[in-house]
Amino acid sequence: MSIPHKGTFSSLLTSLINLLSFQIFLTSAQIVPLQLNDLSNVLPKPAVPQRGVSSVTPQKRGGFVSTKNGHFYLGENLFDFRGFNGPTLLDVANKVFGLSKGPEVAHITGWDNSTQDWIYNEETWRQMDNALAIAAEHGVKIIMPIINQDYGSSDTDWVGNFIDLIRYRFNITEYTTAQVSVDWFVNSSIREDFKKIIKKLLTRVNTVNGRLYGRDDTFLAFETGNEMNWAEVFVTSNSTNGTTNGNSTGAVNATDANATINGTVTFNHTRPAPAEWTIDIAKYIKQYAPHTLVMDGSYSRNPQDTWPEETLKSPYVDIFSYHLYNNEASFEKAYKTFTCAGALAWSLRPHAESNGFITHSESDSVFSYHVPGWTNSTASNFDPREAGIVALTYKSSFEILNKPVAPYPVPASPLPYFGTNGTHIGITWKGAAWAQSYQVWASESDGGGFIMVANEIHDNVESGDLFVPIDVKSPKSPLQIPYKPQIHYPEPMPIWRDTKWSNQPSRNPNEVQKLTKRHTISIPRKHSKLTKRQNHPQSVHSRTKGGWFIVRGISVDGLPGPFSEPTFIPSTYS
Repeated sequence: MSIPHKGTFSSLLTSLINLLSFQIFLTSAQIVPLQLNDLSNVLPKPAVPQRGVSSVTPQKRGGFVSTKNGHFYLGENLFDFRGFNGPTLLDVANKVFGLSKGPEVAHITGWDNSTQDWIYNEETWRQMDNALAIAAEHGVKIIMPIINQDYGSSDTDWVGNFIDLIRYRFNITEYTTAQVSVDWFVNSSIREDFKKIIKKLLTRVNTVNGRLYGRDDTFLAFETGNEMNWAEVFVTSNSTNGTTNGNSTGAVNATDANATINGTVTFNHTRPAPAEWTIDIAKYIKQYAPHTLVMDGSYSRNPQDTWPEETLKSPYVDIFSYHLYNNEASFEKAYKTFTCAGALAWSLRPHAESNGFITHSESDSVFSYHVPGWTNSTASNFDPREAGIVALTYKSSFEILNKPVAPYPVPASPLPYFGTNGTHIGITWKGAAWAQSYQVWASESDGGGFIMVANEIHDNVESGDLFVPIDVKSPKSPLQIPYKPQIHYPEPMPIWRDTKWSNQPSRNPNEVQKLTKRHTISIPRKHSKLTKRQNHPQSVHSRTKGGWFIVRGISVDGLPGPFSEPTFIPSTYS
């Protein structure tokens, strides 16, 4: 099967082109923030030691991404990439259609028979406006799947999918009934109603920055859907030994909300979306977003029938994605056949709003990744291969552009606050992207400068689990980091390295190398003991006794980032 000269890449859901960590907003049940009178802006502050400078700064990338000869370009510059999917970047956008989701997270909450249109949740759309505006400021390009597929069950319907739309539209209660009642790819009524969502999306004006979605170059591409495989439905009758084989249309009455299925339903999920459907949807997207790329959303895991020939030849489809799971033979066949301009590993999760990280596990030793990665962990949902994989991906993101590998980013300021774990008062903080460790410095209100009271604190813990007890009556005392045993894993699995695809011809175009621990990748350092205090004598006077605290992140290369703003806690607090 020949591939036209279009940008072809390997993806799993939605992309975060650079590795800046966008935060999602969660609260911690383990640590209760202290309700303190804010004295930080009233009392004279001690002089803060020389501040580091963060290299994690907004980098605007204006212009639409295009494809040429199998590569991505931004203007005249090559824009191929190696990175991670950031599925929670538009967290609210991923929770679009689920019937089980509350109205506070769903973009669509039902169908209005009087208007013959969907019921849209404006508050949630405004949250997406804000996320996209931040992405634009930071130069992040977004690949956005417009709809999701889930042929599972209501129990696996994590983010909503087109089965939920069918349930809304035809007032069908049972999940399985909706799957076999209406063929999403064949039924003309549901397709036209789906186009109403596309038009609503692409004609929306962002309430934060005023950009029209369909003309916003923040979007690298709109994907016709996530993993849009066209299922074959098999219903085995309970009354006979016969089996009905078909595409689901007409299995039951699609307008009958009380319809039942007399038999056992099974599916074959290997077919890609039909060409006619993909081309029609892609053409419709181009009508409202003529300068943005369109990506075929087929669940392409069947190398012999990856995409229909008509779709490959369509001028409306610019990118094709191949989702790689644990079928090694399928992967090897696809890898030998196609080259890719971009590759995204599943998945990157950010810092939690409280402290620590958002983690995600899909069993079978599949975990989300976190930057910059660690070789040690006290939390079970951190991949032991994380440090090597992040380091390799970071390196590859420069090599794919034929650029020298830059030093690791120097983190921005963390956001510390005081809290209690029920028995002790302590300090914690919302982490900074790319910080490999943190230092805590303290000063007393009755004079003296800041000294370092804790060093090499790592925040590779679950959300809410980062807590360092402090003595409010003796703030300069060295902090005792609560001990948690490290998790010991078996020998790390080798890391696979792509040596086939580059902007220049490869000497070994199909070579696959295995990386071991001896490979010269800059792996983030392991925990080390508390270092000695460092004194920065200054004088400050205040009648209110207590302690000032500041926190800063340290990069993988050992460079300090800027300190946080000084935060004060009175010694009388208990």
